[in-house]
Amino acid sequence: SGQGVEQDYKKSVEWYKKSAEQGYARAQCNLGYCYDSGQGVEQDYKKAVEWYKKSAEQGYAAAQCNLGYCYYRGQGVEQDYKKAVEWYEKAAMQGNEKAKEYLDKLLNPDITDKERKEAITDEYGVRYTKDGLKLINVSGNLETYTIKEETRVISESAFRACKTLQSIVIPKGVMKIGSMAFNGC
Repeated sequence: SGQGVEQDYKKSVEWYKKSAEQGYARAQCNLGYCYDSGQGVEQDYKKAVEWYKKSAEQGYAAAQCNLGYCYYRGQGVEQDYKKAVEWYEKAAMQGNEKAKEYLDKLLNPDITDKERKEAITDEYGVRYTKDGLKLINVSGNLETYTIKEETRVISESAFRACKTLQSIVIPKGVMKIGSMAFNGC
């Protein structure tokens, strides 16, 4: 940061690396950021992910959030929204505001045109986003239904007018229920 010394990203990477190799989670996260942003080293998303992961697995919230963002972007790892949500949730549970913000965006109950187009339908006629994180809607009449375990969002009007619905099991992981999701049931 240039406090008390001349700012030197390459030198900071040297010191972060020494500390990170000794298992210090904050240094591992900072080193990951250096690789992510190309500060003091050549930009390398895979190395960024390696260091973020080491730090995140020790419970460091900033690294968990950054690792979630890597999965969300698909940089350094294959894009995977489920893993992004998992890491964001871990960071958010520790009060990380950025992770909470990213979760809100990712788990918005509104369904995009792309999500509708790529939707999958289960054997009961219930449509989910391709990644399974959002329940979009019910096309048939159900009496009972158990929502898939990986679901985090029940979208707006998802069960609208499902008059035959008598019981539903909602997994603990559901974080948002859109307005009027059960209207007319």
